[in-house]
Amino acid sequence: MTDVSRRRWTTAVAATVACAAVALAGPSFAEASKFAKPNPPAGNAKAGAREGIVQSVSAKAIVLRQLDGRTVSVPVAASTQVFVDGKRASLHDVKAGFIASVAWKAGKPARVLQAFDLTGHNAVRVGVVDSVSAGVLDVTETGGTTVSIRVNAKTHILLDGKPATLAAVKTGYTVVITAKDSKGDKPAHELRFLRPV
Repeated sequence: MTDVSRRRWTTAVAATVACAAVALAGPSFAEASKFAKPNPPAGNAKAGAREGIVQSVSAKAIVLRQLDGRTVSVPVAASTQVFVDGKRASLHDVKAGFIASVAWKAGKPARVLQAFDLTGHNAVRVGVVDSVSAGVLDVTETGGTTVSIRVNAKTHILLDGKPATLAAVKTGYTVVITAKDSKGDKPAHELRFLRPV
């Protein structure tokens, strides 16, 4: 992934999270967005990649509210690989209010759906990997803040839901950081990474 595409991905995730924060802060955004025209239903949805706030989930489609307030219905199926907060999950685990990123081809269901719960008791932090070196992972978080996360041989690494090593992690990958691992000076206990959709 080039620096330009990594910056675009970081900007898209940051903007989506900012939009989610506004939407969750009060009903004004939600009320205003009721007047936005939805994109075509899942059966007619054109190929693309979208990020947004989950409005609803069914066995055949996930509806996202995008940054511009418009909604889009994205086709999904049992074959769609679902990740929630970097862990393998099912469509049933994706809830309204989550932030999601998804890509699909015309006439086909999404191959991968990545969703994040940024609210509540089990909220996570999300960022994009800037660099990986021995003992330190540099990350740009969704708000644009750069942080360094300590890692060691005991840090449990998951890549697309499967056990991996830090050597498999590349610049531009999404990282999910739990509240427990975002505090203190100790090496992270677990880090979950996702390849870009």
